[in-house]
Amino acid sequence: MLITDVPHNVAGVLLPRRRSAREITRLPGLRLEEVRGYGTYITHHIPTGARLIVTDDPSGKILDKPPGSTYLETLEGDALTDQEEAQLRQTPNMSPDAQLLLSGLLCRATTKDPDDTWAIGNWFSDPLWEVRGELETTEEIQLEGSDDHWKLTWIGFPYPGDVAATLTHPIIGIEGAVATSTKKIIKITLGSATLILQQKYPQEKRRRPPKLRQHRRKPRLEEQ
Repeated sequence: MLITDVPHNVAGVLLPRRRSAREITRLPGLRLEEVRGYGTYITHHIPTGARLIVTDDPSGKILDKPPGSTYLETLEGDALTDQEEAQLRQTPNMSPDAQLLLSGLLCRATTKDPDDTWAIGNWFSDPLWEVRGELETTEEIQLEGSDDHWKLTWIGFPYPGDVAATLTHPIIGIEGAVATSTKKIIKITLGSATLILQQKYPQEKRRRPPKLRQHRRKPRLEEQ
């Protein structure tokens, strides 16, 4: 279940459209089952049989909502299109440890340190910009890799140390995840899986070396 303030936008990004072949570049095999109320989308994924609910209800309760409608023109039926099958064939394998590590990024997209030392800001903009004195926004995100080895690069916000902090936090982090840093990257290790975090800056901005955040309790961070 994804709980968000903008369920229509999120559903629109995830659900394949039927307006043109060019539009079918979203999550292949995802279908809309029904809409409840104004902001709850119930979907299912044909290849895996998984169910995904996108809603703006913070309680996560959807069964008592009346039927709703949507303006989204999504693909229908349980058969995959040729474009979707091609996309799935090109999707790289992902090890169990990598699945846990990468899913942790999404699950912690809204996290923020109560002491205002780090924040993720939905991978959109820095909620601590007044504290840090500079407004940073996300401009581009790219994930690449296969099996156990993955690399995440992006332009702008969030800071790599903030991402490492939420993944390795002693309370809300992924158990067993460890962060190490060099002058250019931060690497997160979980079991056999590794995730390299590399932040890029627009040409007009000066690159900052990645810096790990220090947790107040039982840090699982290592400097190289």
